[in-house]
Amino acid sequence: LRNFHHQLVDAVGRDIATGTYPEGEQMPTEPQLAEAYGASRMVVREAMKSLAAKGMVSIRPRTGTHVLPRAQWKRRGQR
Repeated sequence: LRNFHHQLVDAVGRDIATGTYPEGEQMPTEPQLAEAYGASRMVVREAMKSLAAKGMVSIRPRTGTHVLPRAQWKRRGQR
């Protein structure tokens, strides 16, 4: 489970970084991401929390998850 979590964080993070999910855009829902990446909703939820901690996405109730501007992303080792 832990390894798959990291793989999903890498895959979704890469898709954000390459513009598959552009800055400012709303991300697909948890069920849509789970289906697209072949993961459970729980793993998707945890991966999205990790991406939020990296400053790549903003997760808000009712409005969903949005990709944040690249300038807000935290680099590796940055707090």
